[in-house]
Amino acid sequence: MRFSTAVRISVVLGVLMGSQVLAEPSSASQPTHNKPLPFGQPRDQVQLRLEQQCAEITIHENLPLEVPTAKVSQTQIDCIDYRPMQHQGTSEWIFADGELDIVWVLSPLETLEAVKADLAQRNVLPEYSLPGMADFYLDRGFGLRFQPTEFLYFSDRLKPYYQAWLESM
Repeated sequence: MRFSTAVRISVVLGVLMGSQVLAEPSSASQPTHNKPLPFGQPRDQVQLRLEQQCAEITIHENLPLEVPTAKVSQTQIDCIDYRPMQHQGTSEWIFADGELDIVWVLSPLETLEAVKADLAQRNVLPEYSLPGMADFYLDRGFGLRFQPTEFLYFSDRLKPYYQAWLESM
């Protein structure tokens, strides 16, 4: 099933105030902050939910330790067609030492631009902007990446690392 850009945008904006994405599979949404996602939860719990909420998953284990919170292991679960967000395509769920820390949701550029415009109309502006590359709403644990085009969600425990990196740019 394909969703129009208008439906995707309304889904994205419909959760601005925070419904529980994993807890409520029928509440389709693309949040603009990290609260609805199960950051900090163990991989086995998240994986069980994803197995029910994705058309297909692929697990990549023993990845190089690139997430700063990963001291022992890094794993990625690729989810195709994540139903709670009515998302058609791939989302990437990154686990550092067995806990969910990052979610990338690959999305069309027009969806990212529409969400950014709507947030600006609501006077929600990025704390950091890298022109042509990404916008970061650090307090929300949320970002927009423009090449490749995707939504970024990161755990609260990653916020200091992102802030230090962004301030060094």
